[in-house]
Amino acid sequence: MDLQFSETDTLLRSSAQKLFEERVTLGAKLELDHDGHASTFDQELWREFGELGWLSAACAPDPEAAVVLGILAEEVGRSGCATPFLRAATAALTLARHGEGAVTKRLLEQAALGTQILIPVGIEPGQKTILAEQDGKDFYVAFDRRLVEWAPSATGFIVMAWRPDGRPLLVHFDHDAPGLEIEPVETFDNAAAAWVSLQRIAVSGDAVVGSPESLENIDETIALTQLLSAAEAVGGAEGALDLVVNHVREREQFGRKIGAFQSIQHGLADVKILVDGASLAVWSALSDASLDRSCVGSAALATWLAQRAFQETAVKGALYHGGMGHTRDSHMQFLYRRAGTSHARLGTQWDLLGTISDFYIAPNLDRVTD
Repeated sequence: MDLQFSETDTLLRSSAQKLFEERVTLGAKLELDHDGHASTFDQELWREFGELGWLSAACAPDPEAAVVLGILAEEVGRSGCATPFLRAATAALTLARHGEGAVTKRLLEQAALGTQILIPVGIEPGQKTILAEQDGKDFYVAFDRRLVEWAPSATGFIVMAWRPDGRPLLVHFDHDAPGLEIEPVETFDNAAAAWVSLQRIAVSGDAVVGSPESLENIDETIALTQLLSAAEAVGGAEGALDLVVNHVREREQFGRKIGAFQSIQHGLADVKILVDGASLAVWSALSDASLDRSCVGSAALATWLAQRAFQETAVKGALYHGGMGHTRDSHMQFLYRRAGTSHARLGTQWDLLGTISDFYIAPNLDRVTD
């Protein structure tokens, strides 16, 4: 499989890195992170995302957009940027692939410009299923206190509920819709979040923006959104590794650069292997998605590797920085905090291993046991 980036992809990665280096500085992150808790995101930077066409990448069903979104997700992770970009991309991808009607078209046009920030509920892997009850021709949707990343910044929500016949129902709610309650909470990392609840209400007409027939296609879309979070985690791991390598080259203890100590070298070599392996798995799966091949199994494997790489690299990075790695004067603490909550958006290691087992081992169990 050819995993080489095209010239266009390379230019995109370079321009994204340059933008984040200039705009997502330590001072900028601290300004948005009052007392160690996220408050909002850089609105001007969000407008630039729209002007650069980055937001529109998720607003079309083109499979090739997977690579573009993966590059951007990785750079978001590398910089530790506080942004609803990935959650908004999840909602837009789901709408673009499975939505229908004039309302869907309007929402996607606004999302591409950045004037609409749609946040998904019930779409990401690991979230509890939302059921749509049916009474005659009407459907009723309700859910209790779900922790939703970037809900405080949403202009609207795309909710995936499941009908009694097993088909999904995509529903749009404005952030101030009757019966919708949003309760902001403090988070460990720099992504704003809130408890979101919905009282039992009837949904019909313009509120219903899609009712897909193919469950297989839904699974592929969910797998792609999971891969984008995995790409963000790989970027975070790469960012943490860069920070700690630069630190051990300069930091002295006992009259020597600490990077000269063999235990430090071995520890960094271990995480470098993890990071490179996770990166290869993520980009292999994104390549499958861009070629319109199934990525359900490869997404679970890549996500498991990415989460492990991010957590172990961030922990070692903070350890080798010493106390300063946990202070607000260090970029490392943002990545350390983000890695600490990665299970909330990627799934736990055991959940992911269960999915991997179901996909790769269960169908071949007879051959494994013979």
